Amino acid sequence: MTNQNRPLPIGSVVLLKGGNTKMMILGYLKYGPENHTDIYDYAGCIYPQGYHSPEKTYVFNHDGIERVYALGYQDERQIEFEEVLMKQFQLSKGKVSFD
Repeated sequence: MTNQNRPLPIGSVVLLKGGNTKMMILGYLKYGPENHTDIYDYAGCIYPQGYHSPEKTYVFNHDGIERVYALGYQDERQIEFEEVLMKQFQLSKGKVSFD
């Protein structure tokens, strides 16, 4: 479980609950593969192999993360983007908490 009340930055490496393969976060607020109504917090790829194709991209929610191994790069632009992203989470998912 993560202890932060904000989305993880791109490039963060996590382990999902019940999983045994590390995932790297590639993006935010992505539709699931079955339909275009379910929106997930993150899109990711297997670490360390990285992105190969859309078919090898996975979606998951923040509450599905068991452990954070590494945080992605953060600078002023990422912090500014985070404010915009939090508004998008609220509009798209009706939430702004990542407890």
